[in-house]
Amino acid sequence: MPGTYDNAVDAAAAAACQGAGILVADTTDDPNDPIVCDVMAGYGVTAAEIRDQVDFAGHGRPTHVFIQAGVGGLAAAIAEGLSGWLAPPGCIVTVEPETAACLAPALAAGRPIRVIGDLRTSAEMLSCGQASAPAVAVLRRHGARAITVLEAELVDAVRVLSAHDGLATTPSGAAGLAGAMAALADPSHTSDLGLDRSSRILVLLTERDWEDRT
Repeated sequence: MPGTYDNAVDAAAAAACQGAGILVADTTDDPNDPIVCDVMAGYGVTAAEIRDQVDFAGHGRPTHVFIQAGVGGLAAAIAEGLSGWLAPPGCIVTVEPETAACLAPALAAGRPIRVIGDLRTSAEMLSCGQASAPAVAVLRRHGARAITVLEAELVDAVRVLSAHDGLATTPSGAAGLAGAMAALADPSHTSDLGLDRSSRILVLLTERDWEDRT
């Protein structure tokens, strides 16, 4: 069907208001929406598992987290769940496709901003034009940063993983890695984010490419 993810969200919300069903969404323009906050709390299980596994293995705690963002719910849950646990500077960096970057303007404005356009990107799960208000509030509270990546950088991150026997994933799943690679290649980003040789970077792969048979 024609339209964007945000059009679908709007249509689902309208249908629910008309009694067509109960809407359980991961995005909203209400910063106190209890359902969306519950969904984000569910994402927080990932953060708890990261803490437990890193500490159990005796690894140094990450200094930076590069995490893909669509509406921002997962990124917010990771920021909340790893708050106070990361090693200094404890930097959370959200990563968006340049063609569908709705979180960066929302963080700057302190509220969701609707991005206009077709939002096309190879990172299809991140093709969102409006960030979620609860996620924006959490990410701002934790001082999260936002960067965007090009389509070529998204595709390259998938290729790098494949070349090093990593998990077969998609541009959506590898967007955090794409952001880390782009930041490390740009002196202005490394300086701004406090990245150096002592940094320990955490990225999350959030999708498996089930069509990949290698």
